[in-house]
Amino acid sequence: MTKDQKILKLKKRILDLENENEVLRKRLDGARGVLGEKFVAELTGGVLTRYKTGHDIEMQNGTHLEVKTSKPYTERGSTTTRWAWSNILGLNATKKFHYLVLLGEKDLRYKNCYPPDLEYVCFLVPRSDVNDKIKNSWATSIALNTNLPTAKAKNLVALKGYLVHSREEFKGLSPNAAAPEQVAGAGH
Repeated sequence: MTKDQKILKLKKRILDLENENEVLRKRLDGARGVLGEKFVAELTGGVLTRYKTGHDIEMQNGTHLEVKTSKPYTERGSTTTRWAWSNILGLNATKKFHYLVLLGEKDLRYKNCYPPDLEYVCFLVPRSDVNDKIKNSWATSIALNTNLPTAKAKNLVALKGYLVHSREEFKGLSPNAAAPEQVAGAGH
């Protein structure tokens, strides 16, 4: 085998490994989401719904929850670590729910900023406040610094107001807290 053939063979192997790595990364992200949904279902006594239902969890009282989970990440060229939750309203904004639950895996450098008795950093946002308070009109995702005090944008300051401080905050959630038109057709 010539030197050029060896180089071509190694380049193909690198490409194959990069593709395999991407597939595994997507599987891990999916597993992370399922773990977050199970965590919230346990907190609320709710039931996980089927894929493409329009929400992830249904509580016994009919409250629908949409759960998004993120791990901390740092963009290239930045020193700021963030969580990013994408498609918070679903593709084409088709999700129908009463509350959006955003879960962030804890960044241990800032553990003093987070409530200690929860496995995740949790934000519980009524559906009626998602568009009006925490989401930019042009965005389909939300990104928040894991060092909570450093987030200063208006929508992120508002999001920090929905930080869950204890498990008790998940009890007593009611579908009446969301505007009825927000969840029309949700399939109670």
